[in-house]
Amino acid sequence: MRQARVGGPNARQQQDPQGPLLDIRQLGISFGGVRALHEVEFTIQPAMICGLIGPNGAGKTSLFNCLSGLYRPDTGQILFGGTDLVKEPPHRMVELGIGRTFQNVSVFKSLTVSQNVQLGAYSCNRSRVLDHLLRTRKVREQEAASSARTAELLALTGLEDVADRTITDVNFATQKKVELARALMSSPRLLLLDEPAGGLNYAEVDALAEMITMLRARFGLAILVVEHHLNLVMRVSDKVVALNFGRKIADGLPREVQDDPVVTEAYLGTQAVAEAR
Repeated sequence: MRQARVGGPNARQQQDPQGPLLDIRQLGISFGGVRALHEVEFTIQPAMICGLIGPNGAGKTSLFNCLSGLYRPDTGQILFGGTDLVKEPPHRMVELGIGRTFQNVSVFKSLTVSQNVQLGAYSCNRSRVLDHLLRTRKVREQEAASSARTAELLALTGLEDVADRTITDVNFATQKKVELARALMSSPRLLLLDEPAGGLNYAEVDALAEMITMLRARFGLAILVVEHHLNLVMRVSDKVVALNFGRKIADGLPREVQDDPVVTEAYLGTQAVAEAR
């Protein structure tokens, strides 16, 4: 199995003398006797874009759910900025600096585009109920900051023109942008993108690739992308990690992983690889 070399075409700012932002160590989880993840290990440096690939059933979603606190792994550690996420409750993930989108878009249908985006700020607010009832200075300042952040992200993601439209009146690609903007409201240090290209056409995938690299450059955040669209992954990633049957089978630069015969076999099968030769 090839190990990652930190670097690549997009890796201008990812070196960190104090260590990785995310350090996954011997992560394992089982469901009903089925091993979904088996001693998975890899790291992500600050401001790195990492692609996580693998065929269906490889363990990608299980790993994502462990990172965001939805699953509690059986073994291993998930060190994020020195904090072991395994020991933290799910509601702490946003506070610690982790944002996430989901494979199936989750929006509030009765709200506008702008309101859906602004909801991402509430997980960061520390005001008490009494503060809101009394409309204290703290609450007013938080609301002003939230409105300014919403306006910034609407402009950045190209949603300004549809900001006041009800979410059900915009297309699927736009709803994906809304979910992305909402995840950015908490100013995460690590952004988890779960199948962001799912359901998009070629032009929309191209636009998504540009947005992912732009967001890294603009905010200096690390991004972990789970995606079946390999062209997108290879285009934006500094490094790629491949899983199969819950095990890591490759970890390296995009071209290295793409050319790895073990990865090819995992996607195409032994017989297809043999026939291609």
